[in-house]
Amino acid sequence: PRPAAAAGAGAPTAPRFEGETSARCRAGAPYVAVRARNVSDGVVAVALVTGAGEKTFAAVAAGAHAYQSFAVRGVETGADVPVTVTATGPGRATQEVARDVVVPVCT
Repeated sequence: PRPAAAAGAGAPTAPRFEGETSARCRAGAPYVAVRARNVSDGVVAVALVTGAGEKTFAAVAAGAHAYQSFAVRGVETGADVPVTVTATGPGRATQEVARDVVVPVCT
């Protein structure tokens, strides 16, 4: 007879990514930059969602980055802009990280 499968065996493994957020000034205007590096073994979908916009990437290869810079218009200097990065791997398993980025003073 075969041994019984362990509980949770065959369940999808959540993807892994390293996220980085920063506030920047370009041509005197504030931006929020978001980068997510896929540190999983396979391809993942990545969604970068901020209070200033969003961008999705259907297939980010292992070791590759998803990156977008969002113009922060109509938000006061020093205010927080929420940022959420979600990676979705095979079997719809996800990893999500949320943080705030402070809008910079640009001159």
